[in-house]
Amino acid sequence: MIVLPYCMHQHYCDEGPGLLVYCQAAHGGVQGGELVELNEHFVFPDGATLLYDENGSVVGYRRADTGEEFLFGADAVGKDEMARRFQEGPPPPSHEVTDEYEYFVRLYQEECHWRQNVPQIIRQHDRRWQDTRNGRVLWFLHPQHPLMETGLRLFESYLQELPPGGRSGKHNHVGEEIRFIIDGKGYDVIDGERWDWETNDVVACPVLSTHQSFNADPGRPARFLVFKSRLYDYMSFGGIEHFEDAAG
Repeated sequence: MIVLPYCMHQHYCDEGPGLLVYCQAAHGGVQGGELVELNEHFVFPDGATLLYDENGSVVGYRRADTGEEFLFGADAVGKDEMARRFQEGPPPPSHEVTDEYEYFVRLYQEECHWRQNVPQIIRQHDRRWQDTRNGRVLWFLHPQHPLMETGLRLFESYLQELPPGGRSGKHNHVGEEIRFIIDGKGYDVIDGERWDWETNDVVACPVLSTHQSFNADPGRPARFLVFKSRLYDYMSFGGIEHFEDAAG
């Protein structure tokens, strides 16, 4: 599921409970959020600091762990403007580019229209598994795949499966990488240090780390969902340095 920039969103569960794995970027110091509608069972996070207006009314809160501030709907900045955009929808780009500056005026129209029309749900059955030098993977987000036009530009994402007793490829890249372990048990070797994991754990690979995943179960495959930041690719630090092929 893709949540676009400036997008007002809410999740519903028809059958459950449902498990959601969030991967949220706060690149460039841009943080914060706006709570337009509260869940009826909402409780403040532990240690949260309440935010008040000049009349002493609670208008939001600040998280103790991240420092992020969240404003409630009545006080959300730009709430009316956001509602108008979602009701009307942006028109197709029509601005004529007559010089280099007008290119950016046109670009704004294109970005607004793109956000409303790009696919925002990626279904596993629409993708295909690939046997690569890094192992068996099923791509969800990829910068070059012709069938992967989606609403995310700052992430690459794929599902990876390690066979019983198998291992992934060994490589290094600048961008950070996180993995949510869907099923199985094993370990990663990150810059020479072993880190054991099991189902529902998250593996965090720092920037410029050399890493490789191993399935410690000789009888069952392991699966994990991978997110990799693409920010560094746009800063000319993209690509992968490959050291060892997958096996198993």
